[in-house]
Amino acid sequence: MEPIAAPRRIWGVRSIACEQRASALRTTAMRMRPCEFTIYELQFTIKTMPILYIVATPLGNLKDITLRALEVLKEADLIVCEDTRQTIKLLNHYNISKPLVSYFQHSKLAKIDYIAEQLAQGKNIALVTDAGTPGISDPGGKLIDQLINWTIGQLKITPIPGPNAAIAALSVSGFPADKFVFMGFPPHKKGRNKFFDEVANAKYTVVFYESTHRILKTLGQLKAALSPGRQIIVCRELTKQFESIYRGSAEEIIKILESDKNNQKGEFVIIVGEKKRAVSNFFVGRARLNSQSSILSMIFCNALWSRLYFSGRLGSSCSGIIRSVVFSVPPVLEGAIAAARSRPCVVYP
Repeated sequence: MEPIAAPRRIWGVRSIACEQRASALRTTAMRMRPCEFTIYELQFTIKTMPILYIVATPLGNLKDITLRALEVLKEADLIVCEDTRQTIKLLNHYNISKPLVSYFQHSKLAKIDYIAEQLAQGKNIALVTDAGTPGISDPGGKLIDQLINWTIGQLKITPIPGPNAAIAALSVSGFPADKFVFMGFPPHKKGRNKFFDEVANAKYTVVFYESTHRILKTLGQLKAALSPGRQIIVCRELTKQFESIYRGSAEEIIKILESDKNNQKGEFVIIVGEKKRAVSNFFVGRARLNSQSSILSMIFCNALWSRLYFSGRLGSSCSGIIRSVVFSVPPVLEGAIAAARSRPCVVYP
């Protein structure tokens, strides 16, 4: 077996104590088959490969946790959580007693060092967040990245999937979700205007989070950035007792939230529908399909397309000749024809 290489200079400083510890580890490594990984500038040896479980937990309803997640939490040697006060509620509900370590946005590197040392000892660790999936707009992502960078491929990371607020909100939105953009939280100060410009100009459905303290400010900026009538959905307190889902334009939802201050409490998921394009008046205009002349005008406009269908069921005022002809209308125009009965037509690009 080759001896462990000299300690790496990651932070630029190596104390005498570090050198002595590294020397002792080299001696130990000669007597065992090691699994090595680096923390700061030291290389530790362990007998078994540790596992870091990324465990999704309920958004609010404790019944939403999976059986596999409960099994992992019961068997883990240590649970790393964002806020111990929140996680202990879940553990107490399911009679789970495990040591907890907090890791949040402003945790120091020493906390990462401690977590890595526990893994070095061969302990399996479960990483959870206050609600939902760790690493998604969550400080857990930074921890995972640091642990990956400080190891040499000997740390197994296993996802335990489950609740996620963005996906839950998207599932009830009714907006196209085959492609969508997730943008996390808007910046608090610098870059907010750019953020909302990107939302307004996004080609696909956009999903992002917002807190109770800035929800009205965010909706006000959305109102200014989005075209009039563009539809959004605001989900509040998903899976919790006061779960609410508001649909409409930004202006309409602002009025709903301002009507009752309780509507402004909680965590929010905002979904902005795809950017729509108004069909040119040359194609549809304000024609109403209630007369023979308007139907003839529509047929003339549709003739610009390569293939056309026309069904005589559009109106009883059609002549027998018109009704007897069947053209092909592309699907994109079917919605336009229906909408033209009452208002200017808008279709997806």
